[in-house]
Amino acid sequence: MEDSGIQRGIWEGDAKAVQQCLTDIFTSVYTTCDIPENAIFGPCVLSHTSLYDSIAFIALKSTDKRTVPYIFRVDTSAANGSSEGLMWLRLVQSARDKEEQNLEAYIKNGQLFYRSLRRIAKDEELLVWYGKELTELLLLCPSRSHSKKKKK
Repeated sequence: MEDSGIQRGIWEGDAKAVQQCLTDIFTSVYTTCDIPENAIFGPCVLSHTSLYDSIAFIALKSTDKRTVPYIFRVDTSAANGSSEGLMWLRLVQSARDKEEQNLEAYIKNGQLFYRSLRRIAKDEELLVWYGKELTELLLLCPSRSHSKKKKK
């Protein structure tokens, strides 16, 4: 009977990991303050096994129809001073098209960063897609890298 306690502990750990992954996938991030164009956020704290897994996670979160069971509100002006990286960056959803995109992901010194492409207003959702360098690295066609049509 001792083995069942050990197995239960392992299963509970796996269940927590699955729950965390699902929470990460379905969480949207909104800013509580205006963000200027070209603001830099990062590095992204990686919760995956490698930088490439984290880059792929952006595409994994890409969907035609967005549901928002979890919302994370962040004060980006206070959060960007950390040299340890920003935990909330991994929660930012993928943009469905260029009009919706307000952040681009890029790599600098082997770490993942986000840059604002335009002024982002207070209470606006942060939405990311790959920058030019990552698009080329992943061999994505620049004109169709994320051109899914919006569904309502």
